[in-house]
Amino acid sequence: MDGHPGRWNLPRKYHPSVFVAESAARRIHEHAAREKGKPFFMWVSFQDPHRPHVVPKPYDTMYDPKKVAYLGYRTGEHDHRPDFYNELFSDPGKFHARFPGNKHGVPCAVSADNAGGRREDALRKEIAVHFGMSTLVDEELKKVIDALKRTDQYENTLIIYTSDHGDYLGNHGFHSKGFPAFEEVNNVPLVVKNPGRSGAGRRSGDLVSLVDLAPTMLSTAGLPIPPVMEGFDQSGAWRGERPSVRENLIIENRPIPRGLYQHILVTRRHKLIVFMDTLQGELYDLSRDPNQYENLWDREEREELKREMLIRLITRTPTTRPPAEDLRRKAAPELLRILWTNMHAEEPVQPRTSFS
Repeated sequence: MDGHPGRWNLPRKYHPSVFVAESAARRIHEHAAREKGKPFFMWVSFQDPHRPHVVPKPYDTMYDPKKVAYLGYRTGEHDHRPDFYNELFSDPGKFHARFPGNKHGVPCAVSADNAGGRREDALRKEIAVHFGMSTLVDEELKKVIDALKRTDQYENTLIIYTSDHGDYLGNHGFHSKGFPAFEEVNNVPLVVKNPGRSGAGRRSGDLVSLVDLAPTMLSTAGLPIPPVMEGFDQSGAWRGERPSVRENLIIENRPIPRGLYQHILVTRRHKLIVFMDTLQGELYDLSRDPNQYENLWDREEREELKREMLIRLITRTPTTRPPAEDLRRKAAPELLRILWTNMHAEEPVQPRTSFS
């Protein structure tokens, strides 16, 4: 890196973000020339921002490391979370020993080793380069949009800009992404340009799951939505023509074939995190505690809220429809055991054969 961490020392034209954008733009022009007027679907998959954090100049120095948002690790912050948080942060060997037989360990979160302010300068630099990589993607994406405009396809095209996950970037003591269920990883960006620009300029706090994207795209294209799809058509909400279609959403994380399963329920205000076969869990009030420092799981005054959210996980109802009466009568430990039974019924998942 020629003594400058984050510098991509090859010509910009060889950077993956440039390759992806130019390939997509070229395909759009080819489609317009050969199949003009025929509908198409295109997935333009930028790898960045992602490790390794290297980017051409000037993007590696575009953002000041001293000014980037950085939470770091707060001493003792994992003490009131499930035990394996502290293990992953300070004793990864002990954590991985919980799940023997997994060839590649438990992907993909790793300790940032930044207790007591260690490595802050290096992590801030990494965040700044991460932002530079995002800016490069933004600029390269213009080539794709320009191709749509030059081929007269922009106005009737639905464009969705989002991500499969975020990155801890040293916050809460971790790198990459994985089971530590923080907003840095779970809450990804979603930018939409509707056909005809309906709803343009609108900002929304509605809950949207990535599983909603496919049915929404099908609906926008005037195609039927297969009943097996679990997501919801968000097209009306995106245009501002109807209220949010979700009161909650579910996130699942199953990184290994057996043993470490996680179910998360997110509402407009709260986040509940459940792990298979342990009474330890997490509950946060995101409106008061967006960085998730105060775990309410064991708070007696939040027991009823915890029970209600556990019932939503069991019944998988995305609205506030009243649950079955037999579940209402069960205490939280009983509800957890029902959830564990459901989780075990899904074992084993296919082993991971690649890492991202």
